[in-house]
Amino acid sequence: MALSPRLERARRDIEALAARELPVADLVASIHGRIGRAVPSAASYLLTLDPATILPIGGMVMGFPVEACGPFWRTELAGDLLPFVDLARGSLAASLGDVSDERLEASPRYQALLQPAGMRDELRVAFVVGGSCWGVGGWVRKAGASPFSAEEIELGQRISGPVARGLRARMLFERVQGPGDEMALLLVDANDRVVSRNRTLDAWLADLSTLDGIDDGQLPSLILLMAAQARAAQASGGAEPGVRVRGRSGRWATVRASALTGDQGGVVIVIQRAGASELAPWLLEAYGLTPRQIEVVGCIARGEGNRQIAERLELSVHTVKDHVKAIFGKTGVANRGELLCQIYDGGVHGQLIEAVRHVD
Repeated sequence: MALSPRLERARRDIEALAARELPVADLVASIHGRIGRAVPSAASYLLTLDPATILPIGGMVMGFPVEACGPFWRTELAGDLLPFVDLARGSLAASLGDVSDERLEASPRYQALLQPAGMRDELRVAFVVGGSCWGVGGWVRKAGASPFSAEEIELGQRISGPVARGLRARMLFERVQGPGDEMALLLVDANDRVVSRNRTLDAWLADLSTLDGIDDGQLPSLILLMAAQARAAQASGGAEPGVRVRGRSGRWATVRASALTGDQGGVVIVIQRAGASELAPWLLEAYGLTPRQIEVVGCIARGEGNRQIAERLELSVHTVKDHVKAIFGKTGVANRGELLCQIYDGGVHGQLIEAVRHVD
């Protein structure tokens, strides 16, 4: 489908914005604003995600109250209408415009959030690149307003990849200054009141309060969501929740939650710096390296020469040289030393070998 001149201009503008080297918060704000001018709505959001779990780690929301965040994600995780996990694996963008009133009436999200606010149609977009979802967006219109058009949905589909590449690049490559490597511990009761904490918690919570701009003394909505998931996991026998979170400093953390046995709703939250092995695959993917080239980088990290790499990966030496040349070109370096500095910069250090396939 060909876009109208107005939406085609918006597409070009959004792709240009996504390619700019802006701080993540500024990038999100600028893209959110440009989409909003192209696709008018009464309320909207653009959120960055942990690609491994599709849980929110930052972003901006307009037109929805802070207290709507928890219910929103609970309905999302329950698989309500047009869940982002399905969009990320399929159409990338869709709207509620064609959903029947009967299905809407059965939707927890519509009942809890949209209908009370007098809203009906929602355009949802998953920003996906390389099979990973780095962000999601939603634009909502009032009941009685024109539903989102097929052309507006097409715009969402076309900007999915460029916006995802922009988010991925800034989220992974942006310089960081934030909490150190010490682990933070938090114990909350069944009512999410703080029972106990260690001394490093405040610094981590301040860094992770990116989504809802909370005041000091309140727990971030992500922490509350993790506690709720931990209780649900204990009740169902499912896996305990864990998510990678990018704080406002740019530092990545891993947040895990575990419900206490024999306790009435108590949950322990553990926050610590994300390991390099958790981030390395995304970083290498962000440079555009193929799976084979990622394996070659792993071999280079072990100090292997071209002949050793060829033997390990069962390739010719000539093919290995071609891969190394391509890797240098994609990462913008001139030699192996520069490559390792470039790849490991920002904390993806030393554990890269663990993130790639080993062939003995």
